[in-house]
Amino acid sequence: MSHDFPISELRVVRVYMKGSTSPHVHYMHESQVDVFVEATVNLHYLVGNPHNGKQLHNLWRIEVSPLSVETDSFWWCSPTLHADQVSGARLNSTYLCASVWRHPDLIAEDKRCEELDD
Repeated sequence: MSHDFPISELRVVRVYMKGSTSPHVHYMHESQVDVFVEATVNLHYLVGNPHNGKQLHNLWRIEVSPLSVETDSFWWCSPTLHADQVSGARLNSTYLCASVWRHPDLIAEDKRCEELDD
């Protein structure tokens, strides 16, 4: 695989662990997401660590988002901290975040909330 590809082919993968307030964030080519998700679920939920035999069971959810092709510059991205400065850093954002794996407890909790709403 070439390492020179359009930004539209990059994905942001956020891995949330039980009890953690911030996700582990990984950037990868879209062709690698399925393998990464499968390995992460195996390591942190199903199989555990094959090198030390520990069962982890601490995976909470995995979200995947594409990067936007368009970049934006904001006042806080400019060294002068002024909005009229066009030479600020241009940032890519993510959009269309999708949960690709969720812990069964989280799924059950969502179902309970849906039932209460009905």
